[in-house]
Amino acid sequence: MLGPEPAERTHEVDQRPGFADGSVAGRADYLGCCEVRFRDAFGPKIDAALEQAEAAFAAWSPHTNADAEKDPAVWRRAVRKLWAPLHPLLAALGSAINRARTLRLHEVEVLHDLDLSATFLPGTSERIAGVHAAFTVLPTKTKPKKLTFTGAAGKDSAYLLKGLEDLHLDQAMMQFLDAANAVVAGTAARGSDPRVAALAAVGSGGLARSYAVVPLGRSGGFIQWVDAVPAYTLYKRAYMATHGGEHPPKPVVAFNAAAHPVLGRPVTQQPPTQRSVRRACSAEQLREVHARLVAGSPADWLRNALFLEATSAAGILAAARRFAHSSAAMAVVGYVLGLGDRHLDNVLVDPATGHVVHIDYNICFDRGLALYVPEVVPFRLTRSFVEAMGGAALGVRGPFAQAAEVVLGLLAKYRGLFARLLKSLVLDPSIDWEMLKGAGSGAAAPGGGDGDGVNGEDPPMVGTEEGGDEDGDMDRLTQPTPSGVAVKPIAAAAADAPHDRGVRVLRSLYAKLDGSADEGPGAGSSVADRVSRLIDEAMDEGRLARMFEGWTPWL
Repeated sequence: MLGPEPAERTHEVDQRPGFADGSVAGRADYLGCCEVRFRDAFGPKIDAALEQAEAAFAAWSPHTNADAEKDPAVWRRAVRKLWAPLHPLLAALGSAINRARTLRLHEVEVLHDLDLSATFLPGTSERIAGVHAAFTVLPTKTKPKKLTFTGAAGKDSAYLLKGLEDLHLDQAMMQFLDAANAVVAGTAARGSDPRVAALAAVGSGGLARSYAVVPLGRSGGFIQWVDAVPAYTLYKRAYMATHGGEHPPKPVVAFNAAAHPVLGRPVTQQPPTQRSVRRACSAEQLREVHARLVAGSPADWLRNALFLEATSAAGILAAARRFAHSSAAMAVVGYVLGLGDRHLDNVLVDPATGHVVHIDYNICFDRGLALYVPEVVPFRLTRSFVEAMGGAALGVRGPFAQAAEVVLGLLAKYRGLFARLLKSLVLDPSIDWEMLKGAGSGAAAPGGGDGDGVNGEDPPMVGTEEGGDEDGDMDRLTQPTPSGVAVKPIAAAAADAPHDRGVRVLRSLYAKLDGSADEGPGAGSSVADRVSRLIDEAMDEGRLARMFEGWTPWL
């Protein structure tokens, strides 16, 4: 618990000569122990790096480098030269930050003697009795922190404190899921439909599992820690168990290894494995690459994870059915909300119960259609998911399809309620629509993933500044690619007013619920027919072959 630690909580005032010169090493301030250690370790390095940078800048003269104003290449070389003295310092600071995995609250000066007795646990009505003295720093881009609070009832509750991210969208998505669970539970209580009653019996947490999200302004907040495991972690464990502890290849490496023979490239002409060769593949070649990946990858790793947690044959069947029902509910909700970026780090599974929990809702409202590699499946229903449900015939066309029909029917019946929930978000004049343009594929998982971004990898990612949206121009993202024809989704019109975008989001919601969004023969037909078409699209090998390799459509 957070408490006084006199031996560690010391301060000192720097009295060394020359402290008023503004240097880091000689700065006079009221410093805590953590700041003192940082100053002693990095103060001289920072001062030396700044002096070298100033000297390099002083030696660089625009008059002697007039070509830099005319030739961008010369300018880039000049900038690299000016920044060169700072690179070793950046590397040293980055290494120190990445090594920090655990911090103690008494080392954070602003948290000394923090009194939270009048504060409630995020997302609850229970007061906080204490805070654990140490918290974990996750090794992802924004370095979110895992904190553990003790409630007044004596139970510990863990939360993820995230910064540099607006969580209002995630909060709205959780309200949507809670409303869906309430509709299912209310309908089951009335006893009007036995199928709904079967879904309501899925277990604690509801059919579509949600978690508490509490924004703290527009740049951070708390997310409840979920006791579930990222699906990719389950795959990695299974792979390592059958490969002598060896880690699975990163998705882009596996994709390139399958693509090179298809492209007819000799080994000596292979590009670096971290750079995808997707651009060089035609649509037919992508299908062949996908077939190679499918043939070389197991499909039973998720089914086995559920199997190993069960204690009886009845438990195995119950977990498979619960997995099918939970997956179906999230598939339908995700389809209605236009949710994308469902790679295996964003889908969490509780092997003990079969429940599925989805995280990271930034790629929503059909934003996935505008990514550099468009997402062309309505939800994730790949081979491993099908196997975990009991197969295509017994699982997908059985419990999964039945649950999807029930959920889609209830969402359509109460569409006015769900539209009102979204209206407050999408018609808010202060909504930052830019969050739909640069997010996704790498947010930290509340459930505690590998912490390495997409499936444990750190290469350029779809939908980020590193992966095709670098200039923020949505229209340029919708150009045709070798793997498919581009489309223009809800969030793609950069010139539209925020209110117009919000109206389109609501129209899309209504269109998907009443069937008018469907195309082709049978559009607007029964709920069962629409669910069947969505399942066909999600399992279509041609569509899966066009998905981004970080999505691992072959698993």
